Amino acid sequence: MNLDDWKYHSSKLPTQNTVEWAKYCEDLINEFTDEIKNNPDKYDDFFDGCYPSCIDTFITFYVSTKLSLITSANYYLEQTKENREFKYQDEANEIFDLILQKKLFDLQIQWRAETLEIPQVRLCADFIFWEQRIRDCPFLELVTDAEVRVMESFLKSNNFSDQTQSWLCYWQDGGEILEKDEDGLMEMYPEWYEFYDGRMGTGALLSLPDIRGAKENAYMQILRDKVAKERELKPSSPIQQMTMLNPDHKTIHEFIHTYEDKYFMAIADGYLNTFAKTDEAIDAFEDELDTAYYLLQEADEPVYMPGGMPWKEAIVKCAQQYKNGKIANELDMIFEEYMMFKDAGIGWELADYSEEYRKDGLCKQMEDNMIKARVLNGEPADLNF
Repeated sequence: MNLDDWKYHSSKLPTQNTVEWAKYCEDLINEFTDEIKNNPDKYDDFFDGCYPSCIDTFITFYVSTKLSLITSANYYLEQTKENREFKYQDEANEIFDLILQKKLFDLQIQWRAETLEIPQVRLCADFIFWEQRIRDCPFLELVTDAEVRVMESFLKSNNFSDQTQSWLCYWQDGGEILEKDEDGLMEMYPEWYEFYDGRMGTGALLSLPDIRGAKENAYMQILRDKVAKERELKPSSPIQQMTMLNPDHKTIHEFIHTYEDKYFMAIADGYLNTFAKTDEAIDAFEDELDTAYYLLQEADEPVYMPGGMPWKEAIVKCAQQYKNGKIANELDMIFEEYMMFKDAGIGWELADYSEEYRKDGLCKQMEDNMIKARVLNGEPADLNF
């Protein structure tokens, strides 16, 4: 498809000027986000019956993907060998963000222990807010070169995992991640966090008490007790079934074909083809093997399988190591770009995060719950506890 007339054609993008390009991307993100959030009638059919927090997460991921489609349009259309490396740039950015997620989680532990005050955080749920806007977070210290080297080491280690137990918790879901089982182990603690602790000496933070989490849980128990008493007094009405909205590549593709123009539709087909194998590899090892084989076919350098394991596992491990190496090679470039923006005073920081808080479904819900519980407990209708 010819993109010459498309408003987002590469020739019309201000990519030559770093400042203009950063501002242009920021404006597009705001424009795309506002378009979805401010037109509920248009998108109601798609979001009907979904949890509000899932909708917010989907919109954030979708807007990021839409921007990626614009910046990598030719790649998704042409799928040429020369453009294959582009697909690792987005993944490398996501991996780089995991460094920021760990820095944020360490701050969360200290905030929960009430040894640290953060003006931009009011409730535990606010860390989920900043997780989803990790590059916008104004109170994180800069990523260091040492932290990038630790991530490179992690990518090349046998323990590498770029996922949390995502069906159960987020990167900043402190309540789930810090919870200990009967043996005193934190089963949900991400391997990346553990690896970072071992290299950077931050593991001692895990011994801090979760004072703030206990306070919020106590208020939530007040609400649960109130609901239980109300149910005793009157029969419960039918509960509306809510569904999860997963921002996977197929759902993104469906959303684009439902609401976007012909140009985005054409690019989205290439986008889906690029990631379809990954989506299909979630549930079965045979699919994982297919994904590994598909990935290794694209290798532009000699790749050697590890020994001492069954051949299927060796192929999957080999593909993961190849992919990790590609991502590790991108980290320096991403770190350099990150520092360039910071040194120039160009940040992703939100100008007015309080306005974003009011739009966030999870933050608004938790704020309302805490205030209701405090009023029921005879306390002021605020969050000063």
